[in-house]
Formats: sequence, C-alpha cells, structure tokens
Amino acid sequence: MSEAIPEEKVKALGQVLTPPRIAEFLVKWAIRDAHDKILEPSFGDGVFLRAAIKRLLELGTTPKQIASQVYGVEFDKIMFELTKAHIYQEFGFTPNLINADFFNVEPIGEQSTLTSALNAIPQVNVVVGNPPYVRYQLFTGGVRKKALKIAGEEGVKLTELTASWVPFIIHANRFLKKDGRMAIVLPSKLLHVSYAKQFRKWLLKEFSTITIIAFEKRVFPGILEDTILLLADKAGPRQVTFLTFKDESELEPYRQLGSIPTSQIVFHPSPNEKWTKYLLPSNLMRALNQILGRTMDRLIQLGEISFVTIGVVTGDNKFFTLTEQEVEKWGIEDKYLIPIITKAEDIRGTLLTNEDWLFIKKLGRKCYLLYVTESENSLDKGVKEYLERRGEELNVKARYKVRIRKRWYEVPGVRFPDAFLSYMAHDVPKFAVNQILLNEKRATSTNTIHHVFLKGDIDPTALTTAFYNSLTLASSELSGRFYGGGVLKIEPKEAEKIMIPKITDTDQLLKIAPKVNKLLRRKKILSATELVNEVLLEGQMELSNRDIEILTEIWQYLQQSRIRKNKS
Repeated sequence: MSEAIPEEKVKALGQVLTPPRIAEFLVKWAIRDAHDKILEPSFGDGVFLRAAIKRLLELGTTPKQIASQVYGVEFDKIMFELTKAHIYQEFGFTPNLINADFFNVEPIGEQSTLTSALNAIPQVNVVVGNPPYVRYQLFTGGVRKKALKIAGEEGVKLTELTASWVPFIIHANRFLKKDGRMAIVLPSKLLHVSYAKQFRKWLLKEFSTITIIAFEKRVFPGILEDTILLLADKAGPRQVTFLTFKDESELEPYRQLGSIPTSQIVFHPSPNEKWTKYLLPSNLMRALNQILGRTMDRLIQLGEISFVTIGVVTGDNKFFTLTEQEVEKWGIEDKYLIPIITKAEDIRGTLLTNEDWLFIKKLGRKCYLLYVTESENSLDKGVKEYLERRGEELNVKARYKVRIRKRWYEVPGVRFPDAFLSYMAHDVPKFAVNQILLNEKRATSTNTIHHVFLKGDIDPTALTTAFYNSLTLASSELSGRFYGGGVLKIEPKEAEKIMIPKITDTDQLLKIAPKVNKLLRRKKILSATELVNEVLLEGQMELSNRDIEILTEIWQYLQQSRIRKNKS
C-alpha cells in the first residue's frame, strides 16, 4: 500500500507515510519477546502493524496469538478500512483495530478485559508508530481540549503553541507497562522548540534509556518537516544518547539485528536547554565544551548588551507598506511616510545605509511605511484619499489586527532600532546597523526582521562586525531552530542567548569594519569571518589557531547540516 496521501489530509490529520525500512528498524528494536503486546496508536497505511506482525512471526508467535496481541488505532475511516483489508489480504487475519480518535481511547488494567470499556486497550509492552503532526493552528476544538487535559493529568502543562504530537505521545505512554519500550518517529522540533521543553522534562522522567537518531538528509520525501527517531526504554541504565546518520540506508545493519548503534558518549541533557548541540560529532562536542569551559568569562550573551524584539506588525503589509510609485500615484504627503525594510535579503552587510534604501526604492519594492497618528478629519488630502479608497478596495478594516485598533489606520509599536537582525536566514543571520535617515526619520522594519536596541555605551558598528566570528555564528545555529527547508529561524528570546566575545578593543574592530562590510556584500562570508576571527577570537580572546579551526568546523557543520535538508 503506497498511495500518496492527499495534501489536505497531511495538513488536517497530520498523516505522513513512514518508509518501511525505518518502521522495521523501530519495530525490531522494540519487540523482544514472542508474547509482547504492541500498540500502534495512529496506524495510517499500516506499515508499523505489518512490521510488528512479521517480527512476532519471526519470534514464533502464532497468527492466533498475534491477532490478540497487536492493537491499532486509526481516526480516518477510509484509511482504516483500506489498511484493514490490506493486512487481511497479506496475512489472512487482522489484529485488534479500532476506528476512533486516539484521545478517545482509554487504557485498562492488565487484569481487566476489553469488554469492560468501549474503545479500551490493555497495557502493552511496546508502543510504535509515527504520530500525527498537526500544527497548533489546526489542532483546535474539543480534541485539543481533551489532549491538553490528558497531558495535564500526567503532570505536563503545555502551551498554546503545542502541536498534536506532544500530548499524543504522552497519552500513548499511559498504555505502556512499567518496563515497556517506545519506538517513535517524531519531528526534530523535540530538540529545540520552546513548547517541547515540558515534553523533554517529561521524557527524561518517564524513560531511563533514551536514544535519539537524526539524519543528515530528509528521510520523508515530499515534506519539509525534519524528523528524528526516538527509542525510549523504561528499564535499563539512566542515559541519553544522540546519534546522526546520513540517511535511513545506514540503519540497515541495525535493522537486520534489531539493535541500536553504540556511542562512546552518554549525555545528561537538561530539558531547559536546546538539544541540537548533542547531534554534533562526538569529537566536536567534546572540543566545544572544552573551549567554552575555558572562555566563558570572555563571552557575553547578546541579551546582556541589547534588547531584541520583533519588527512592526502592520496588520496588512499590502496596504501599510508602499512603493515609491504607490506614494506618487496617491499623492501621499511626506509627513505620513517612514522608510522601512521589509526583506532580510536587503540587509547585505554590517551597515544598512541611505544608499541601500534608495536602491530598494529604485527597484520598485516596498520602501515606505504609512504612519498616520492624527485624527481622520485633520488629515491632508492625499493620505485621506488613500485611506478611504484604497482601504475600501482591500477591505483593510476587516482584518483582525486592524479592526481591534482605536484608530484602524494607526500602526502601533513603530520603533526605530539601533540595528536590524534577520528573523530567518539561509546562510548566516543578517545583522546590520540602522544608518538610514530620511527627512530626519530613521528606518523601521516589518516583523520579518528583528529590532535590536543597544544597552549602554556600545559602538553598533563594532558589534555588528564582531557578530561575524565563528563562535557567534555557531552559537546562532545552536540558539535558533531549523526546519526541513533548511532555514534557520531565530526568535527574539533565542537571539538574546547568542554568545558574543566581549569587545576589549573597539578600535581594532572599527578598523576592519569597512572590509568586513564589503566582503559580506560580495557574499564572501568565510573571508569576512576569517578576518573577524583573527582580530576578535585570536587577538582579543587569545584563542589558539586550533581552537578557531574547531569553532569554524562546528559552525559550518551545523550550517551545512540544515542546508542539506533542503537540498535533499
């Protein structure tokens, strides 16, 4: 059964087909005994169910026994019937299959019988599968309420941003015996998103031995979501291991044996930290810890010397941001216009100047923010006509962010930062001083670009130049989060955790600043970084050449790992 799942089902129900080799690897590791009871809580096309049946047959379990030992739940009625038919056609029997929302299925005690409750499943030795991934925007209504309630009853308080897979796994654990195993496909978000912090804490509490396997390439064709494999055992020594493979083909020897690759390093990660760094090769991980251990007194977090916040939320960029041509067409008066940056790609170096802004304007791109703070009856003719006619054409007043304002046309939170920092980046984050000044008005930006406000007496050009060193760029990769599309995304609070060397000689950095700015504009990022490394890491932090080489290798490893996900 290999039919592609329609896109609307992938989004609404979180259905994604698992490659058979991955399912077989997880199942073979998890099922150890012919008498094991197995649960697949969202079986979809049945790839885990079929792998579980084959595994039990290998262990000598009879078809009759298997029919009573394997349990599966599936919400989608059509998928349920198709998979049920395929399994019967392949094996001549079907296990215990339930067509229901998994959150409406309850576990019963080991001594109970299935007749004691509707849609109930006894305690099992193994939980396997690929839980539905539904983003929080679509994970709504009664199902969400019940899912969060279940998580709360298990001692896990989840945020409003939580996707469906988190409470799903917590609920699945309720069916697992005290010495059971869980082998699950999960989004790599487990490693780094804030809303998974409570889940990581729960995971460390519930399971003794945890192995997380990541892949350099995407192993689920057709989806951008990056994935990991979670192998968790309630028994065994208390340890966490992180492993990285090129792709699923490297699992083949372990799939045959039903084992997990060994690792020389056992970690004890905190649930409050991002776990991305633990996927570094062991030699780089050790070296990073050693370097940081020696130099923490010479480092500072960006948040200690600045405040980072999101850019302007206009409510309707099509209406509130304008090109030069639109300004001329409507005759909008200068006093209602502020220079604005709307795309991170417009930040090309360490400085954002009037020349940069004029170039954006010349290209016919959005370059002005409509900023009106007066009452409507006192407005000049041009802007008043634009508000009335264009506002009606675009039905701007109906937009949520607009209609909740006291004055629908007055954009709130317009600020003029010392520097701009890109929200998302492909190669490296963009960090530049805000030097744009038009008619005595400084520039602002939309919320695709963060605003950075400096604290104390810090030279902004020295800071944006200092940012482009190997240690800080590696810290950016570890502080932010990445997705299957290869994009690095850094939230304001994450940006404030980026490590920057303390600047002990501003003049040295200002001396190289023009050249660094020029190199970045020419996309010679490595050359710019080498120059900053020499002045800042070697000269001011007094790191050895070997330390700098290691930090550069770590930064490039992390960067290329996420970019490869996009290429694959």
